[in-house]
Parts: sequence; structure tokens; C-alpha cells
Amino acid sequence: MKKIVIILFLLLCGGLITGFEIKQIKEAQMDARVPLVVLSETLEVGTLLSDSNLEIISIDKALAVENTYHQMADILGKTLAIGLTKGTILSQNMITEQTFFTPAKGHSISAIKLNPEEILCWEVRPGEEVELVHVSLEGVFKRIGKVIVKGNYDQEMMQKNNFSTVPVYVLVEGESAIIETLIQLRHEGRIEVIKSR
Repeated sequence: MKKIVIILFLLLCGGLITGFEIKQIKEAQMDARVPLVVLSETLEVGTLLSDSNLEIISIDKALAVENTYHQMADILGKTLAIGLTKGTILSQNMITEQTFFTPAKGHSISAIKLNPEEILCWEVRPGEEVELVHVSLEGVFKRIGKVIVKGNYDQEMMQKNNFSTVPVYVLVEGESAIIETLIQLRHEGRIEVIKSR
């Protein structure tokens, strides 16, 4: 009986020690990983980067290279300087601050003039997806569709992220049918931008 108790005690101690060691190894592996921004789809040169075409992965710290992006916020609204495939880890030499205003196939680009009560421009950045809505002169509310913000401009048509002057001009890209509807409705009431999650 005494031998059985000793064996059980040793097995219990061995299990606890093994469990503790496994936990330590897992924690060490987690500490040795870093987040990196990668493309979630294949993109052409000049594509505006948004949360819809980016994702975060975690890789071993030893494999990480310099000049990569660790947060999406650091890269949103920037443009690809070269065409890249899905899963590419983005680095600074692949990205440009220059904005190319060439719409994707089947898409169009237009501008919207907005007053501060219609949009909080300092919270809407290039690359973000927003929804356009139309409010007619009679007060009828109509959803137009979702678009990507390509740029924000002040009265002097200077690209800005923070506005002290009004009105504000927002350059948007969307499916051609959505942009055509926007153009048709812009003089029949007001256009507003809704940002949601």
C-alpha cells in the first residue's frame, strides 16, 4: 500500500512539473512573436490600403525584418508602390504616401462637399469604408451604398487629416452605380457620410 501511495505521489508531482514546464514554453513562444500587417488579397500598384484589404498576422520575432508595419493604423490610407500578392508582409519600401486616384475596375471616383455637422472629417481617414446616405428636401432617407474614402480636402483643395476650415471635400471611390446615384442625388437634398462597424 505504501508503494502505491509513493507511486501516485510521484506521478502527481511529475504531472504538475510537466504541466508547469509546458506552460512556460508556451509563454516563451508567445513572447517571441510579433504582429505584422499583411495583404489579405492580391493588389495592383496604386491600390489604396484599407482595413478591407489588410490583416494582422503573428510571426516568430526571429523572422521579422526591419521596416515592417505592426499596426494597421500606421498604413491605412497609404498606397502600394508595387503590385503584391495575398499574404505579403508589408514593408516601408512597398508603400508610398502618394495617392493614386485611379479607380478599380467597375468603380468610379467622385467628391462630396460636406459641412462639419455632416461628417467628422478628422475621424474619417483615407482607406476607411463609409456609407453614403441621401436625405431629400422632403426629409426622405435613402441609403446609397458603401464607398472607400480616398482623401479629405479643405477649401483650398489641400489634402488634410485635420480640418479647421469648412466646407470639407471628401474624395470617395465605389461601384460605378453607387457613384452615379450619388451624382444624381447630390442636388436633391443633402448627402451624409455614416461610419459604422
